[in-house]
Amino acid sequence: MSLIDDIIECETVFPQRFANVERRGFGLLYYTPEIPNSYDGNHALILRPCDINEAVTEIGDFYRTKNLTPRIDHYFKPDQDISKQLREILKERSYQFEGHEQLFYVHRRPSQIKSTAEISIRRVQEPMDELLEMIEQAENQREMKVVRRSLECTDFHLLVGFVDDKPVSIAGLEQPGPVGRLDHVLTAKPVRGKGYCSAVIDELVRYHSRVFGGDLSLFTDNPTAAPIYEKAGFVKLDGKIEFWSAWLD
Repeated sequence: MSLIDDIIECETVFPQRFANVERRGFGLLYYTPEIPNSYDGNHALILRPCDINEAVTEIGDFYRTKNLTPRIDHYFKPDQDISKQLREILKERSYQFEGHEQLFYVHRRPSQIKSTAEISIRRVQEPMDELLEMIEQAENQREMKVVRRSLECTDFHLLVGFVDDKPVSIAGLEQPGPVGRLDHVLTAKPVRGKGYCSAVIDELVRYHSRVFGGDLSLFTDNPTAAPIYEKAGFVKLDGKIEFWSAWLD
């Protein structure tokens, strides 16, 4: 497969580290009732040829029985979108849509980050109370719950930066296939702008090279974060990955 295919595959399977999953003939059903507002943790993927009407009905029934919003995600290359019939059926059933091109980066160059921040960085494998509190205050309760559940997965690597033994910045890493995936990048609000995030990203790039090797990707729609990733050696993916999500209120 191509790098783009590998990234799409990675985006397809990564929720398994924190979400429950059921496999059906048409594809996958991710569900996380404990985090109902997590889109990543609560959506279906139609991955194989099937009776689309039956699959959409099955998906809707599944999520409604769990008091969750029925949602279907779809990743594709612009020249390989085979979901026209699926979109038409979902529109007939009053699903709402959101779609856009996904801005992915891949690591291609040596990091140019020269961190002077006084920070110690290490992998954390247990959900420390102080760490979870920092994540919730820096982002939201949903992110905190996702990270907490992710730490139960041994394949998830969370690097945490500490200053005076207090967690100040994090970045997550996993490699469910040929491509690694960087996620959950955040820094405590009171200490932003001090270079802590850059230091953690720089270490994560080196950590990935030591532990996994191969390609490392990330998705971002944050214009503030993009320069940090670029300085760490990431470049925009040469090629497009598009995405749409449909849900039924």
